[in-house]
Amino acid sequence: MYHIVMIRFVCDKKNTLIKAITSYSPNISYAECNKLLRKKDIKVNNKRVNSNVDINIGDEIVVYNKIVKLNIEKCYEDENLLIVNKPILIEVSNDKGNSLFDEIKKEYPNIIPCNRLDMNTMGLVIFAKNQDVFKEIKQAFDDKKITKVYIAKVFGTPKKYAVLNDFLFKDSDKKMCYIENKKTIKNQEIQTEYSLLGKEGEISTLEVKIHGGKTHQIRCHLSYYKLPIVGDNKYGDINKNKQYKITRQQLFAVGIIFNIDCGMLKYLNGKRVELKNQF
Repeated sequence: MYHIVMIRFVCDKKNTLIKAITSYSPNISYAECNKLLRKKDIKVNNKRVNSNVDINIGDEIVVYNKIVKLNIEKCYEDENLLIVNKPILIEVSNDKGNSLFDEIKKEYPNIIPCNRLDMNTMGLVIFAKNQDVFKEIKQAFDDKKITKVYIAKVFGTPKKYAVLNDFLFKDSDKKMCYIENKKTIKNQEIQTEYSLLGKEGEISTLEVKIHGGKTHQIRCHLSYYKLPIVGDNKYGDINKNKQYKITRQQLFAVGIIFNIDCGMLKYLNGKRVELKNQF
């Protein structure tokens, strides 16, 4: 069993195809690249290729890499909920049949995902075991009664503690989010809280808390305050990422805190689910 991971990037210098791929994703070896080429699982400018062609600045490369199925770690379960640790490089849900949701529902046919994480972010995802529970979890998120805790490694100079309040605008056409400091009919209010855990050189480790949460909120919001996530090439500092040779964004969903004081899930009030791994 496997799922297919799509890696997409744009070249910033002339190179051979294999060197461009292994430079962007060091976890893919030269031999693996050749195997992917033989199977025509690599596209250059939307055309499948089967040889190590020369690449120019601005060329778009897409790699379809088959990844062996990973064991899914169950972090908490009761009669209503299942919380698992989503591995990196797998989507929570999609229409391709290779998502975390597709794997989980093989064992739990009626399961429903309650929150999302980016494909490149690992960490805790809540699944409801029926529609009534899903509605309560959704309402709890809307009422900011569920706090999500992350560990983030960032470039920049963060304060020891800060609460950031702004508005997030999602541009669906560009698949980008933007931070604005005034309310409009198109943006949504967001709050991102962080505490400084440690600093090594120009990389700081933060504990970040959000209540509810919007698409790309942490990545976009911290970048707006000149604290880009290490390894994030969408909102982050591409040159710094290359300098440190980090190709995966250093953002991990490590905790969920329930503050639900009514309804069928009130027994969870004060419950904390945390990953034990150190990041």
